[in-house]
Amino acid sequence: MRRRTLLAGALPFAAGAWAAPAGGAHYTMPPGFTLLDGRGNPQVFGATLKPEPRANHAARIFIYAPVARPADSAGFTELFEREWRAEFGSLGVGDVVAHYRGRLPGGLACCFMGRFFERPGGAMYVVMYLLDLGDRAQLIAASVAPGWDGVNFPGAVEDHGLRSLAQQLFLLLDSLRAPGGRAPAAQPHFTRDDVLGRWEHQSGGAGGSFVDANSGAGLGTAVRGSASELRLGEDGRYTDHIAAYAFNPGTGTNSGPQAQSHAGRWAFDGEVITLQPDRPNGLDNRRRVAGVGRHAGGGRVLILLNPEGGAFKPVAWVPVWDGHAGVMRWYREVH
Repeated sequence: MRRRTLLAGALPFAAGAWAAPAGGAHYTMPPGFTLLDGRGNPQVFGATLKPEPRANHAARIFIYAPVARPADSAGFTELFEREWRAEFGSLGVGDVVAHYRGRLPGGLACCFMGRFFERPGGAMYVVMYLLDLGDRAQLIAASVAPGWDGVNFPGAVEDHGLRSLAQQLFLLLDSLRAPGGRAPAAQPHFTRDDVLGRWEHQSGGAGGSFVDANSGAGLGTAVRGSASELRLGEDGRYTDHIAAYAFNPGTGTNSGPQAQSHAGRWAFDGEVITLQPDRPNGLDNRRRVAGVGRHAGGGRVLILLNPEGGAFKPVAWVPVWDGHAGVMRWYREVH
């Protein structure tokens, strides 16, 4: 990080030799974390997470001093993007910086995002939370460098390191409270300006190739793809188009090209977009805004969730970028 190395090595401070940043959120540090550096901003806490004997996950938690609260939702977005690039820029943040929004179990509203970065020696997971304290905003960040003695299975080790950190972070996130006993700040909702525009989404992939076990003849390769375009106009009108294709010779699936379109009026309450088609289609036409982002060149990103069984699956509090247990689409703005 720009003010402290992510995995700074230092001798632990004596118990009681630190104090929480003035005016910041009240919190309880998870068991096993000791203060490595309390002299500056941020305060750095560290622990080696060993839920299994050979696990060796080097974890850090960073507590920053609070700053003046941005006046509006756009200010929160700009502050998160600026701090994300400043803190993790040396790891290569890529073209897009994005964040989710929600209310922590303890009541505080926040913007947050996490992801893995590749670095010499292996991948590192980092996560950052921007807390809304009412008149102030405060950053809390964490990282883990996964390790497992004698095991060279990067994917499994990284997943284990992430889950080990998440179990500790849940304790910290549950404990966060606004300073001075103040009521939780209003959630920094998304605005109409965040969602207005023309948006497109594309996804797809290829799986394995299949061969007939009897004849040896090639059966083809499993493929899937989809593309969609959503326009939310200032005039209150919308259009929504989606096309998809899926083929899997292993299961006999061949949906062929499919397309669906509808248009009508739309409404927005700061969290949920409700599409009201001119011709009822019998579908749940709501979309929950989970997050926003921006390209390095200035183009916007809009992250939407689709309902499943009448409800939206929540985004994980320790997220891995665009990974989600439900239906999530990252839309890019079309100019």
